[in-house]
Amino acid sequence: MKNILLVFVALTITATADADVESEQAALSKLVKEIDFMILKINEIREDAPTQTRIKFNYSALSTDLENIRAGITDHIKGTLSTGRVIQPIKHQYR
Repeated sequence: MKNILLVFVALTITATADADVESEQAALSKLVKEIDFMILKINEIREDAPTQTRIKFNYSALSTDLENIRAGITDHIKGTLSTGRVIQPIKHQYR
């Protein structure tokens, strides 16, 4: 009887862990779609941005940062994240 209970507990824990991984991947996939949408909107805004302003917003830097973040999330989802890889720092200066 103890063995059956232990197997049941182990299966429950495994199923819960799998569900957690699946829900994390689903949430991260949704985040990737949101980043794609943001990049699309940034490109639209860039096209309509005034050209004669004293201080210009660096839309390219923002897009590059978002693309790097998206790539990191995608690598995590696919399980291709490698240790020791070079990660580009976020510029966070868009002026």
